[in-house]
Amino acid sequence: MVNEGKFRADLYFRLAQMQLDIPPLRERGRGDVTLLADLFLDRFAKEREGALSFDKQAYTALIEHPWPGNVRELRNVVRYAALWTQGDKVTTTDLPPLEHIGSEPPASTSTATARPSTGNPDLEEALLLPIADAREAFDRVYVARILAEVGNNQSEAARRIDMSRSAFRELLKRLELV
Repeated sequence: MVNEGKFRADLYFRLAQMQLDIPPLRERGRGDVTLLADLFLDRFAKEREGALSFDKQAYTALIEHPWPGNVRELRNVVRYAALWTQGDKVTTTDLPPLEHIGSEPPASTSTATARPSTGNPDLEEALLLPIADAREAFDRVYVARILAEVGNNQSEAARRIDMSRSAFRELLKRLELV
């Protein structure tokens, strides 16, 4: 980009002083997956004001998934599980269908019968959308749920999801919740 004149050379050389090569999640050991999953789960459990942990089968599912979306995908999967688990242990039924993330589902299997129900029609529909649309649908359900939990107090909802009130208002507008 510097050679094409699309990026300032002086800025490039400031940024290029130190280079970190971090391999994708799929190339790291299983310890990285569980360590990051636990870190994210602890963070999202605080939003629920409770403690959460993974059961052994959930850990196995997380370790065996290839993570084509890298750490961001893992964070989103853990966020989904933390939001929808009913107890204090995240099980494989609380996870979204990992076998289909990043690939087309097998032709012989109907996604409607292959995936456990979330119990939420909006999320069921989101699971059939392209990832960008699914994220927006998830965010809409997530924000609506947080608002309901705090009695529509936008300041408290913004605090719960670690956003400024003004950024939260913009999010509400973008998600068409106001």
